[in-house]
Amino acid sequence: MPGATVIPPSFHHDSLNTHQSSRAWLWKCQQTWKQLQVSYYGGKYSVHRVLALDQYKRTTSFTRLLLTCIGTPLPTVVFVLIQESIPLQDPNAGWRENYGFWIRAAILAFVISLMVSDQTRFLINGVILSRRQMILVSVCASCAFIMCATTIVANVTFPVPFFAIVMSPLFYLLLLMSYRIVAGSSIWREILQHQDQFIRFITFVFTEVMIAATYPAYEMLFRLAEGSRYQLLVIVLLPIIKVVAKNIVMRCMVHMEDMVPEAVIFTVDFFNAIYIASCMQSATSDIAIAAMAITDLSQTILIRTVTISTKLRAIVGNNREYDMIIAVCFLCRDLEMYEKQCREHIRVNSCFPHKLSCENKALLESLAKIPIECRIEHDMNLSTRGPGSSSIMGAKVSHFCVRNKIPVIHRIVPEPTSSNLLVSAQSTPSCINDKSLHNSPLASRNTILRETLEVLFSIECLVVTAYLEAAIPFFYSTYIVIMIYLPSAQYHSEMNGITSENVGSKVLYLNLFGLLQVLSFVLLVSMIKRNCGMQAWCQLAFVLDTQMSLVQGKLVAWVVVTLCFRVVHFDFTFHFI
Repeated sequence: MPGATVIPPSFHHDSLNTHQSSRAWLWKCQQTWKQLQVSYYGGKYSVHRVLALDQYKRTTSFTRLLLTCIGTPLPTVVFVLIQESIPLQDPNAGWRENYGFWIRAAILAFVISLMVSDQTRFLINGVILSRRQMILVSVCASCAFIMCATTIVANVTFPVPFFAIVMSPLFYLLLLMSYRIVAGSSIWREILQHQDQFIRFITFVFTEVMIAATYPAYEMLFRLAEGSRYQLLVIVLLPIIKVVAKNIVMRCMVHMEDMVPEAVIFTVDFFNAIYIASCMQSATSDIAIAAMAITDLSQTILIRTVTISTKLRAIVGNNREYDMIIAVCFLCRDLEMYEKQCREHIRVNSCFPHKLSCENKALLESLAKIPIECRIEHDMNLSTRGPGSSSIMGAKVSHFCVRNKIPVIHRIVPEPTSSNLLVSAQSTPSCINDKSLHNSPLASRNTILRETLEVLFSIECLVVTAYLEAAIPFFYSTYIVIMIYLPSAQYHSEMNGITSENVGSKVLYLNLFGLLQVLSFVLLVSMIKRNCGMQAWCQLAFVLDTQMSLVQGKLVAWVVVTLCFRVVHFDFTFHFI
């Protein structure tokens, strides 16, 4: 056509190459980000834990499930209120007059000792401590610590700058001595026989201490940058700290896979949530508050959709009666089909002492005797591939909203005709029938067990994190409102400028942020119900109930640690030097 512009073929070729390069680069960034997430790194439930979850879901009443989810934060709330009722004295009056500070220091030492002592029972084989012994260890360690600390303070200065951090080596030495005295020589010999586990445990505790110190340092940086041009940069730094800290803790616990979510979430995610709430409450700029909310919620939505979407599309169908937990347990009870599964890197027994029925114990013993022979079909390779791959687990993931429809795919389908079936016909779920079993291509797929265990692991990480992040803003805003009526509020740095007249406006954005987190939690649970057919909040209650001592120990200890850094007597600012 005369006058028309002719585009050379090389231009189309260059544009296509640029587009493909951009896709490849974005895909690599996406894969790198997902691999850094604890919920996506490839963790799997053990068969033991799946059976325990199924048994818990079937035998626990709705009332207990509900009370577990609602009541988990209440002991921490009560403990904090009791602690904050202890009056504090003017730090300039000297160490002798500040009995309130020493009581708080003793409480801090006690709750940390109790948390660490409880962790030894699960992280080191052969360690059996009664509740009475753990309390005795904690009392001895806290009393010894206060005696040594007062002696040091009397000859140095008061308050001691960074008291909780500077005194931590002394505290852990005294805790070790108290543990040796109370536990006795037999348990100590048992610990020394598992030196590799003991070293991992020490590394894990050291990591917890470093994380507990990192977030107060971040808060100082946030307050220094507030109102400056560096404020947004500091806000973006928080999720980076979170990802790094979660990966460090995960590597300390990777040998105990069933306990990774609890260890990571109730340490790193707790500190991240509490300091987001703290910084949001103290921020003076609406832009800063909005930036913090958007940064946290955007990565939350991204992780909770992108992380789980590929796995759910590969494993689950659209049958609303379908329940992933029932299906995978059915598969495990069919020994013939279970034997065909690729079970490399799948643990039969859990590192956590779950209580099982006699039937499930017998099943575990049978499964443990089956030799591992892994033969993965080429077309079902689970390795990570680039854009355009047809691999189910390595498929390119689109950023979809929870409202988007998920394509129809086949669900888990164990074959019930085996002669080795260890479950009665009455216990077979109605949604699993002979016709669907034979028609589904997944019936003969030997990686379905591993993929399902990975999805259950991911769901636990996502649901527990969402629960914690929804609860923390309301906990913190309630704490702020109550603190204005307590006389010790004048010695808390987070209470500066807050009065009974302006407290409502100070916690308004925090409560709105909490409502958004609750909405995020509800959407996540709904998505899991739609795609997996399972009640995710039942899995949440399972974690909170079965690992109650670990969860409660961390919640109480980390709240006490966090609040101690806010009290001027613990001097996290060199103010008294």
